Amino acid sequence: MDMHLHQELEGYYMGMPGDQSSTVDALRAMGTPKRNGRRTSKRAQPASPKCVMLILEDFDEIRAFLSRHFSEQGYEVYSSSTLRDALAIAWEEAPQVILIDYDLSGETAIHAIKRLHEAQPQSHVVLVGGPQTTEVEELALAVGAEKVLSKAYGIAEMDRIVESAAHLPTPDRPFMRAS
Repeated sequence: MDMHLHQELEGYYMGMPGDQSSTVDALRAMGTPKRNGRRTSKRAQPASPKCVMLILEDFDEIRAFLSRHFSEQGYEVYSSSTLRDALAIAWEEAPQVILIDYDLSGETAIHAIKRLHEAQPQSHVVLVGGPQTTEVEELALAVGAEKVLSKAYGIAEMDRIVESAAHLPTPDRPFMRAS
């Protein structure tokens, strides 16, 4: 059974044993998360990353976990807790995939989607979490998101969506098939 990301993190902080051992190991190995900017794994990275990814998440532990998780899978990952920093990264690094947390403190996710999509229209934007209402989904899609994950998403579901987006065509990169 796929545990939801928030359940996996809660299990780690509560010291609960179980199916989340890989998450626990990843979180323990992380140490103190970086506040903003580039997050890379200590493990050797492939010569050519799958793609450049940007994570906009204001909760430090989730941002650090996702950054490490995708870095270890071969993505070149940048992360930020603020829209301002995320925009700077987007302009400089041109990420192919952007994950945006719905519950950004002090900023609305819909505004963040719109601004990041305007900055990098070729990026594949995924809204993560938040209420799964038709209104929120339609609004997110209207301003530039390509996918909306419900609040109760699991990491395996996110992996599938990111992998799919990493292989979608962009104006500067022709279609690539997963190997």
